Amino acid sequence: MDLVPLLGGGIGISAGPVPTASGTAPPDYIDGDNVDELDVTNPNTGNILSTDIITVNASSDIANDNTSSDATVDGLGVSIVGVLPLLTIGADTVVSTADVSGDCSSGTLTATGTTTIEGAGVGGTLGLGLTIDVSPTPNFELINLLGIRVILNEQIITGDGVNSRGITVNAIHIDLSNTILSLIGALSGDIIIAQSQAQVQCNEVTTSANLSMVKEDSVDPATVGVPFNYTLTVSNAGPDDATNVIVTDIIPSSFTVGTITPSQGSCDPLAGSTLTCNLGTIGNGGSATVTIEVTPTQAGNISNTAVASSDQPDPDPSDNSDTESTTVEGDGEPSANLSILKESSPDPVIVNQILTYTVTVTNLGPSDATNTVVTDTLPVGAIFGSAVPDQGTCDESLGVVTCQLGTVSGGESVVIIITVTPTVVGTAVNNVTVVSDVDDPDSNNNSDTEDTDVDPAPAPPSPSPSGPPTEPTDSPFPPPGGPGGVTAIPTLSGWAMMILPMLLIIAAVYLLKRQERERRSRVM
Repeated sequence: MDLVPLLGGGIGISAGPVPTASGTAPPDYIDGDNVDELDVTNPNTGNILSTDIITVNASSDIANDNTSSDATVDGLGVSIVGVLPLLTIGADTVVSTADVSGDCSSGTLTATGTTTIEGAGVGGTLGLGLTIDVSPTPNFELINLLGIRVILNEQIITGDGVNSRGITVNAIHIDLSNTILSLIGALSGDIIIAQSQAQVQCNEVTTSANLSMVKEDSVDPATVGVPFNYTLTVSNAGPDDATNVIVTDIIPSSFTVGTITPSQGSCDPLAGSTLTCNLGTIGNGGSATVTIEVTPTQAGNISNTAVASSDQPDPDPSDNSDTESTTVEGDGEPSANLSILKESSPDPVIVNQILTYTVTVTNLGPSDATNTVVTDTLPVGAIFGSAVPDQGTCDESLGVVTCQLGTVSGGESVVIIITVTPTVVGTAVNNVTVVSDVDDPDSNNNSDTEDTDVDPAPAPPSPSPSGPPTEPTDSPFPPPGGPGGVTAIPTLSGWAMMILPMLLIIAAVYLLKRQERERRSRVM
């Protein structure tokens, strides 16, 4: 167990050495050290770090499977670029503690760490309005701007809690990656104030796995409001398999997180700003990746660090973490990446039948899209039916549908249902676009075209064939069955034609009989 308040290289230390206290058990040990004061200066910028008394202690208790350490820094003063300070941090007392305890026989080991910062104050150009709590929450990001990142109560936990457990507590961790400061020789690297470490290894170490972490950004410089990816690659140089591989990444507060994709294992939902992924086992010579989609919300030089650990001791832990610095450009104005998709049903459709379009507008963020407007140019010859949006209103004029959707929040979608009746056979071409009042970083997905086949209506069925025509007769009655096999009912004139001959015959018979009676009467 080592306790070293780390300082950046290439600078002058006016008092020293930096106090350390450490030990390896068994047997039990107790160690301590202190120094009256410490001053760190740079010839270009003056005083960087000053302290009063620094005290460190370390101890172990084999019988109770316990080891612990603490570090106390009194009268702390930090100034990043002393002539014209960008950031200053002062405190009356800074204390960190690290402790591992438990029971090796039952395989229960617990790591705890604390940080106490009393009488703290923050100043400088970047420190205006910032405050430091007496007991910061673990891994609290105080600032990450212009290549200056400050983490309070940084806690890094290793081991599986069964056979081993370790913890490193950095009360104040200042990561400097400002390109301008590096060029003028001011300072770059890390300043760690009050570091404590503790570790318990229950069993004899028989295996080891040399893990390494590489973190890369997909673009540099990036742009405010435009997503890009971080790729974390964990490799195992052996000699043994690395089990229970854990990746931890504290996402900067100036990023919003999108999709998280591990090549194996799984990632937990963000806990605050901390991402934790369990990648399972990485064999000797193998590797695994985690891809993180982020969207920057402010400009600056943003640093991001990822750490890998496993259940096996690592013979070279110096490469278990990697920090990627990305320059983000832009003025921080809101932006909303709108996309639009159009689908038709049915396809193909019969001419003069109803055709339904489904239009989906999605805001990929990061900002809300205000005054969102969708314009849909209907196919030539199509008769408009209706347009119904999830929100807002739609109107149609001269074959163009315009929908006022209002505000579409980041990550949300709005669906519009449009019905038309195509009257022209062929291909019905429909174009739709979306815009808003907010800047869109990717206009390539702001329009869509849907082609739908319009088929002709099917021909009506042919009539059934009839028998050969019959010869006409003099009868006033239609032939049986009638033309085409259909029986006709006589009309009024038809009935008259049938009755008249019968009446004439009856009248003729009556006249003949009357004449016969008159003749007989004269003879008599």
